[in-house]
Amino acid sequence: MSLKLRCGVVVAAILSAGLMTGAALAGVSDFLGNWTNTDPNTSDVTRVVVTASGGGQVTVRVFGQCHPTDCDWGAVSGHGYAEAVNSNDVRIVTAMFTPGFKRSLVILREGPGGNLRYTVLTDFTDGSGRNDYESRGELNRVQFFPGPLPMPHPMPLPNPPQPNPGPINPVPLHPVMPHPFPIFPIMGPEDCINFNPSAVQAQHVGGAWKVVQGSMWMLDFGPNMPQAIKAASVIHMYGFDQQCFVKRPNAAMMYWKVGNHVPSNPTPGQDCVGNNPASTSVQNVGGAWKVVDGSHWMLDFGPDQAAANQALAVIKKYHLNRQCFIQRPNAEMSYWLSE
Repeated sequence: MSLKLRCGVVVAAILSAGLMTGAALAGVSDFLGNWTNTDPNTSDVTRVVVTASGGGQVTVRVFGQCHPTDCDWGAVSGHGYAEAVNSNDVRIVTAMFTPGFKRSLVILREGPGGNLRYTVLTDFTDGSGRNDYESRGELNRVQFFPGPLPMPHPMPLPNPPQPNPGPINPVPLHPVMPHPFPIFPIMGPEDCINFNPSAVQAQHVGGAWKVVQGSMWMLDFGPNMPQAIKAASVIHMYGFDQQCFVKRPNAAMMYWKVGNHVPSNPTPGQDCVGNNPASTSVQNVGGAWKVVDGSHWMLDFGPDQAAANQALAVIKKYHLNRQCFIQRPNAEMSYWLSE
């Protein structure tokens, strides 16, 4: 049996079992918490966060190794599997992640010393011809809240009585620590050019139609006068006063700002493609780092993962949910709108 077929059979079998799971399972506490890979140099799953979602069910969030920050696979519902049909002792939790070009089934099970063991079965669905594969490792809990936080100790009374406390056997508490990892890539310095929108116009310069401000030209539409005029009118309409890039030269992402924000008001007739900033992520697709929302990819940064992460950070910061174009394909001007 081929690797691809074998992986598909395993995925289908586990999914079928998950669909037949009936009553809510109560014994999931051993899986709850913030887990990190015991191998700090892993190139696979770096951490997993499992939280209770009510009714004995869980939500599973997975992060994978990326540079400079981990890639967030997102959060999905998990399925718990007991050791027997009449038992609440959960032995396995599974979660399926489907970013659009593959399916990754994450399987969590109890490991030695309170750790978790994980297995990831990856099944490519993009027709790339890549082999489906299995990866595995071990996770160590680094943050866990076993119950309500202790109440602060009351202020002592004046001259309190001194009873004989007897032998004291203190029970160590799990420290309450802030989340040690960033959820989204940290945005680096933005590359923006300031200009005066009222001075922007379309001009024929050196045999080409360009959008210029004084002696500075910002966009080159070649022989296409109508599109150059349209681009200048879009700048006037929104009052854009900053042109920004990730990253030059040949920037894969161009965005425009007014002051320190991106406008949200739509205008009829624009050529825009929507996306959900909450589910937008960075993925390696066919050997290139792309900014994607589900099966829809929006930006291609080739081998430059750091630039893709910067673009994602910009989308998250400004809540960008529409990418707009002046004359596709090979649009000379693209701009984004916010929620």
